Amino acid sequence: KMKTIISSIFTFVLISYLVVEFKYSQLEFKGFEAYNKLWIHRGGSPENTIEGISQSLRNGFSGIETDLQYDEKNNLLLVGHDEINDGDVPLPKLETYLEHFKTIENQWWFDLKNLDQENAGKIIKIFKQLENKFELTGKYFIESDQYIALNTLAKEDLPTVYWINPHTKSRLFFLRSLENKIKLIFSNFLGISIYYDSYNDRARSYLGKIPKFIFTVNGNKKNSFLQDKTVHVVLTDDL
Repeated sequence: KMKTIISSIFTFVLISYLVVEFKYSQLEFKGFEAYNKLWIHRGGSPENTIEGISQSLRNGFSGIETDLQYDEKNNLLLVGHDEINDGDVPLPKLETYLEHFKTIENQWWFDLKNLDQENAGKIIKIFKQLENKFELTGKYFIESDQYIALNTLAKEDLPTVYWINPHTKSRLFFLRSLENKIKLIFSNFLGISIYYDSYNDRARSYLGKIPKFIFTVNGNKKNSFLQDKTVHVVLTDDL
């Protein structure tokens, strides 16, 4: 009986693994058509400001990455990297930025810092309204490392990119990479974002054709990423 049980478990695991590998090999992504592959990190300098973004646009960047915070109290999306605190200078509204740049043909990478399952529904409504008001379709995506909440946004047809840890240094690399494959199979993302130093040969071996959004690369290191056909956007601090 024990041999039969072990054999059954082994067969189940093997079949499950083969199904995952097959499904993963068949994955197709909508992708994101970037106006320009090289985008500016946090809007340039000063970070996350209209002044910094304006200068970056003048410098030739057509893609802007900026940090967002959801303000639960006022049901607003705010621009800023750090958490919202009552004692701090109030963060500016995202809508103010979109209004300011509405006549500019630029694209947005929104790093949503505090997305979770509790606020996902409210954030969906806000982005739907902003999409309509500022004609944002095809001009932005939302990034987060919160898989479940981000997939909730994706299922409502919001453009999303999952910030992934490829676990290339993990002793459990096989299992963790398999976990990532399963996550991607059951997602509706445009692609994945990944820290440039984590996108090594081990990561390439299983992330393969998945559309990638790389952060944050400076100097000559940018060149190899810009030449990679699976990389859609490369973030940089280089002005």
